[in-house]
Amino acid sequence: MTKAKLFLLVVLLIGLVSMVSAQKRPIDKKSMNIGGAFTLTTASGELYGDNSVTSISLVPSFRYFVANGLAVGVDLMFQSESSGDDTETTLGIGPVVAYFFDVKTDKVYPYVGVGIGYASISQSWSTYSSTGFQFRFGGGAAFMLKPNVALFAEAMYAIESLAYGDYDAESGGRLLFTVGLAAFIY
Repeated sequence: MTKAKLFLLVVLLIGLVSMVSAQKRPIDKKSMNIGGAFTLTTASGELYGDNSVTSISLVPSFRYFVANGLAVGVDLMFQSESSGDDTETTLGIGPVVAYFFDVKTDKVYPYVGVGIGYASISQSWSTYSSTGFQFRFGGGAAFMLKPNVALFAEAMYAIESLAYGDYDAESGGRLLFTVGLAAFIY
């Protein structure tokens, strides 16, 4: 290996190491977090007829810090609800923006955020599918369990619109409380 190639390799390695170790805190610029929430619900009784209802929801998320405290990313959503022989499946995706406040502690990072989402809903009992849009805003906190692992707790309000087949869209609001885990890479 020539001296020029060796020198270039050493410079590249030093640059890579400095980029990876440049972030000292989870909310610093160029940090990332990968996380998600999981929900399992089962319901039964007169309200649900002869069948019980089971719902599974998985919401993975990714955030990249473009500046100290400011993260942009994407949320995905999968939900399956079944009752007897009927199943409803929802798939969703949408961008999010969050700002994490630097409260000068490494134990908790409060944040506020907004996001929009698109979802496609299909039912086993129908040839029609539904599409929906959501705008949500709220806040929460990342409670650091380890230097790179956090428990998230958040409250959001969502304004939703859902169109079923050829029918006009209907809208409404929903209050969401979510708990999940995330890993920070910094």
